[in-house]
Amino acid sequence: MKFANRNALALWGFAAIWLAMLVMFTLLVVRDGPPEGYSLSFTAAVLSVFWLGGFALVSAVVGKACFSVVISPEQVTFSSRYPHKRTRTIVPTGRVGRAEVVEARDSDGDACFYARLRLPDGTDFDLSEGYSRGYCEATCREFSRAIERALAGCRDS
Repeated sequence: MKFANRNALALWGFAAIWLAMLVMFTLLVVRDGPPEGYSLSFTAAVLSVFWLGGFALVSAVVGKACFSVVISPEQVTFSSRYPHKRTRTIVPTGRVGRAEVVEARDSDGDACFYARLRLPDGTDFDLSEGYSRGYCEATCREFSRAIERALAGCRDS
C-alpha cells in the first residue's frame, strides 16, 4: 500500500513560474529599457522588490517536501522529496507507531490538521495535511489498517 502527500508540488510550480516571469521581465527591461514614462531607477527598484520576494519565496519553498510511504510486510519506506534532495527512511513494519491527528494554526489563525506519525528516530512524518479533521482522521485509520494488514501478511508467511 502507498500513501502520498504531494501538496508541495503546487508551491514548487508557483515558485518556478514566478522566477521565470521575473527573468523574462528583467531581460525585457535590459533589452528594451524601462517602460515609457518611468525612469530606469524606478523600474530597477520595482524589479528589485519583486526579486527579493522571489528569493523569499524560493527559500520558503525549498523546505517543503512531497512525501510518500510504501508499506510492505517486511518494512515501511518513508520518502521525502525536496526540489534539491531526497531522503528515505526504512523502518521494520513492526516498529511503526500509530498516526495521530495534530491540530495547528496557519498564518491566518485558522485550524489546520496533520495526520502525523512519529518515526523511531524521533522525527515526525506527515501522512496528510489539510483543513479537515475528518480527512486526517480517515488517513490515520487507513494507515493503521494498512500496517495491520502488512503485519498479518508477515505472520502468514
